[in-house]
Amino acid sequence: MLNTLSHSRYSAGASLLHRSDPRTKIVLTLLFTLVVCALRTPVSLVLLLLLSFCMAQCAGRPLRYSLRGLKPIVYLAAFTAGAHLLFDGGPALAESGIFSHVSHDGAERSLMMILRLTVMITGTSLLTVTTTPLTLTDGLQWLMKPLQRIGVPVGEVALMMALSLRFLPVIAEEAKLLIVGQPARSPHQSDRSLLQRAKRCLPLVMPLLAGVARRGNSLVTAMDARCYGACRERTRMNPLLFSRTDILCGGVVLFFLLLLVYIDRFFAGA
Repeated sequence: MLNTLSHSRYSAGASLLHRSDPRTKIVLTLLFTLVVCALRTPVSLVLLLLLSFCMAQCAGRPLRYSLRGLKPIVYLAAFTAGAHLLFDGGPALAESGIFSHVSHDGAERSLMMILRLTVMITGTSLLTVTTTPLTLTDGLQWLMKPLQRIGVPVGEVALMMALSLRFLPVIAEEAKLLIVGQPARSPHQSDRSLLQRAKRCLPLVMPLLAGVARRGNSLVTAMDARCYGACRERTRMNPLLFSRTDILCGGVVLFFLLLLVYIDRFFAGA
């Protein structure tokens, strides 16, 4: 889990996704999420998963790193799939044996749920991997500008979201440092049971909170030194500009998304 959070942070590169405007990537991520929720067949979801892996490979993210990002959903997917398999009604997969307790509808829903979670995490993680927190904040603030008319503090909301994304890997790093240093202080290294391991993690909570608070205090000091919140509008060294890269990237992604929607309708009607 901690390694997964560390691998979800921004990775420098010169790919088409890296050079695209953050506003384009945010809009494409939203469309990607809508398409994932709208697809109804396993075939279309598998094709979309392959497309996500190809996009990650083009962005300089090896397949093994993409697979590591799926670790957080293993237990959630297993628990939810088990609930669907055992408690959903409908005809059983077999007349006897263990599959007699598993319904056909439950198996289909479990498969669709696992595929949706896998595709969602693989596809949406490309946004944080190819976009720095600063440019992501600028893109969110620009897209939420219409909300300023109803009194929403758009700049503060965008900054809060970007800092939340930035601090997830920081918390993971603090936890890893504490876990690596714990064996030197723990006298019970032979205990391998889950209960003993959970007990050894409890003393790490307060040092972890203290380390995160220390980093947060440093961040607040740096933001005060740069006069964040002192004026309504802030100038930018690198203003956001749309380019041909955004047209090319957006056109390619939209083409494949529309193609997958057509394939999904074809298989759903078959």
